[in-house]
Amino acid sequence: MWTLGTRPHRWRRLFAARVVCVVLAAPFAASCTSVEIEDHSLQFNQATGSLGNRLLLLNTLRAAKGYPLQFSKVTNYTGQSRMDGSLSLSLPFITNTFANPSGQRLQGTVSPSAQFKTGVQNLQLTDLNTAEFQKSLRTRVKANDFYYYRSQGWPKAVVNTVLIEEVYVEPRLLDALRDASEGACSDGGSGTKRRRNECRWLMDKRTQACLDHPNATEPRASPEGDVVKAFINDPRQNCRHVSFQWFFTSIRVLEGATLEPNPSADPDECKSTWAAPKEAKGDKDKSKDKSKDDRSSTIKETVKDGKLAVDVSVKLDKGGEKDEDGDKGRDSTHIGLNIPRGLGPGGRSANILEFPALHKLRNEYLCLLKEDKKPIRMEFRSPERMVRYLGEVLAVWMFGTGQRIQVLNEGGILVDLFRVERGRDLLGNSSAVAVEGPEREHFHIPIPETKDAHLSLQALALVLDALNLAVSGKELPRSTTLFVSGG
Repeated sequence: MWTLGTRPHRWRRLFAARVVCVVLAAPFAASCTSVEIEDHSLQFNQATGSLGNRLLLLNTLRAAKGYPLQFSKVTNYTGQSRMDGSLSLSLPFITNTFANPSGQRLQGTVSPSAQFKTGVQNLQLTDLNTAEFQKSLRTRVKANDFYYYRSQGWPKAVVNTVLIEEVYVEPRLLDALRDASEGACSDGGSGTKRRRNECRWLMDKRTQACLDHPNATEPRASPEGDVVKAFINDPRQNCRHVSFQWFFTSIRVLEGATLEPNPSADPDECKSTWAAPKEAKGDKDKSKDKSKDDRSSTIKETVKDGKLAVDVSVKLDKGGEKDEDGDKGRDSTHIGLNIPRGLGPGGRSANILEFPALHKLRNEYLCLLKEDKKPIRMEFRSPERMVRYLGEVLAVWMFGTGQRIQVLNEGGILVDLFRVERGRDLLGNSSAVAVEGPEREHFHIPIPETKDAHLSLQALALVLDALNLAVSGKELPRSTTLFVSGG
């Protein structure tokens, strides 16, 4: 409130001061707009991340209950984020001011205002249940993907269990591996010092009983026609799940032993084996011309050390049998077992049983390579099979026998691979992912109270990453626009 009289210059100064105040207030209003935009960006990022986890959990529940899977992806979103401002002045008329020399007090106001309009107005979702994307989702991951995850800090137990469908091992190597792991976990072994928890689990009576169970492994035919033992990663049969975990844990406790994607080993270092090495490569190349049919039998006779050796082999198609999508039906990848040379006590262990067993394991592996065999082969899952595997874990635990599917984490502690609880989270702050199932039931993944609680979020992130890699780089089909109210 001010007085306008015979001194109009005073009115001018007051009016200018009010305008300056409005101008000075503008940057603060702009800063509020910036904060609004940043907050909404963070909120949208959090919402899209939650959307991916919820869709994956919903598909896992569908797989557990036998419902069809449904894959979709957010491709675009539109919205607005701007500020509309205005300046409202309420002043007396200039003519009345100069016509009123009596000095009467008149009133006037200046009121700035601003309106914020933010939020997403519509989303565009793409249906990925087309032939091209289904083919991508059903394509098995490669050995390079497997080793990438293992080398980038992902929990190895999660990577092994989620990505691998089956492991094929030569029986001789399997026997040597069992002797080596038992030697490392015996009194005074290096495993009892470095991997005490793993050794305790390996030598447990229940683990040993499962390993000796007839259904723990399954005999299969190798590409060379020999019998191999298949470790089937099947959560529906407890001993198969335990024996599969035993294979990787037994390598984990060995001194210096690792799995390598491209093994560099010299088969000529093989000292002795009951099986004779196969022919030299030059002899095999000459025998290729004897048969024009890829499926015909070839008989080769060689003389070595004064003895006649007869080798009968059946050649298959180079690509193997193919499924309807054109992918290899039962393709597998050769995985190398790397054990350093010259391991010995050397102050590391006083156990006289450990290192001879390690030397035997290394020698058996090299001898199998010299016989032109693949001692260890792995068959990986496709992204779609990973989702179905998590569904099988839930089906056993929540809708079946109630058996908890557990793995050994990095600290050697048995933890749940994928824990989902039934019912709504009433507290609202103890669930990491919550969703309504296909039959209107509520399920949620609890937030791990400790690092050794469960590995559900890591397993979910691994499968989601594999799904995104399968979808990225391809032209997405036509999207469906959904309008979101309240944006």
